[in-house]
Amino acid sequence: MIGAVVENLVAGFLQPRRSMRRLLDGPHGIPEALLLAVLAYLISAILEVLFPVSDPRPGPSIGMHLAGLLLQFLSLFLVAGLVYGVGRRFGGRGSWRDAILGVAWYSVVTSLVAPLTVPARAQMVAAVDAARDGPVEVPFGMPILLFMVASGIMLWLFACYVAELHRFRRTWNVLAVIFGLSAAISVVVVMLMPQA
Repeated sequence: MIGAVVENLVAGFLQPRRSMRRLLDGPHGIPEALLLAVLAYLISAILEVLFPVSDPRPGPSIGMHLAGLLLQFLSLFLVAGLVYGVGRRFGGRGSWRDAILGVAWYSVVTSLVAPLTVPARAQMVAAVDAARDGPVEVPFGMPILLFMVASGIMLWLFACYVAELHRFRRTWNVLAVIFGLSAAISVVVVMLMPQA
């Protein structure tokens, strides 16, 4: 069984559309999607313990883990709703079940890559904090390079999974829509933020 899980995870990276189709063609539903979300959270939590980014500090309490798991479920349903709604708007054929399974599978696969982005995010937050005292110095180095590579992989996988679950032929078109929607959402968020 562990070998099959590892094989599916490898296929999730190397053959993303095929791995998504295999998942969607199976007899899976919402309970399996929730189980995948728990698995993604556990993988992330274990990797944070094994590879801490900063000085060791006391780990989160059980309450913090439960809150993190609840947030994982909320984000699963929110992103699945967006994937379902936007995909159907563009002529996709994926169902709600497909969307929630697809997003849950994506969270499991990318939980192995996401830790590569943490050092760069910490570096960027430190740079923004330091900018309060003077001009911003944009950090660059191995953490930023890892961040860019990991973000590119995660974005490509997301486009592949969404394309397959909605049966879109061209993954590049899905990627373009994701970029466009992300840019639009970013502009709205910036406009709604209070100005200092």
